[in-house]
Amino acid sequence: MTILIAFHQNHYRNFKHFYLNHVKQQWSCAFPAVPSYQRFIEWIPSTLIPLCVYLKHCFGSCTGIGFIDSTSLKVCHNRRISQHKVFDGLAARGEVVPILAVSGDGKLLNPINPNSGYSTYK
Repeated sequence: MTILIAFHQNHYRNFKHFYLNHVKQQWSCAFPAVPSYQRFIEWIPSTLIPLCVYLKHCFGSCTGIGFIDSTSLKVCHNRRISQHKVFDGLAARGEVVPILAVSGDGKLLNPINPNSGYSTYK
């Protein structure tokens, strides 16, 4: 889990390059029994629940001032709109959904959670 979080905090765009060049070579003293790249890739799905718990732990509560990034995203071409089901029930066509909400003290807020103070969902 530490390696996955570190990958997202580094400048690498390719996980294989990060793992082989950064983790296996530079972090070998921190991870002496690091598995092969293929074995690590097989283990990644088992980290989903612990990563979700960690992210939930990182959520804070609204302290008064908050910042919301509600950048609109083009999710698909107009010809495939009827087939697209990713945001089904969360957003409608032409609607902007809050993607990231941060409290004044820098903690993440859950924009879907009605207790965070920034929910647009009813």
